[in-house]
Amino acid sequence: MSDHHAQPTQDGPRMDQNETDDAAKAEGIIAQTAQDLPGQPHDIVREALAQRFEQSGVAASDDDLNGHADEVIKRSSGS
Repeated sequence: MSDHHAQPTQDGPRMDQNETDDAAKAEGIIAQTAQDLPGQPHDIVREALAQRFEQSGVAASDDDLNGHADEVIKRSSGS
């Protein structure tokens, strides 16, 4: 006797949704920080980003944070 109500199985690999979610969160953090801290120096922006990334649970290396701070400064200056 077969069970016609069996749950489907996953036979292939799952796509990792966390990478996409983290990328979207990172973009949101960068955009919001650019709006919140226009004209601020790199060290202030970087510290704010570090706090926001930590609070959101998104991993960011020192190099990532420095690059994101550069991007925030670029966006907030209208470049």
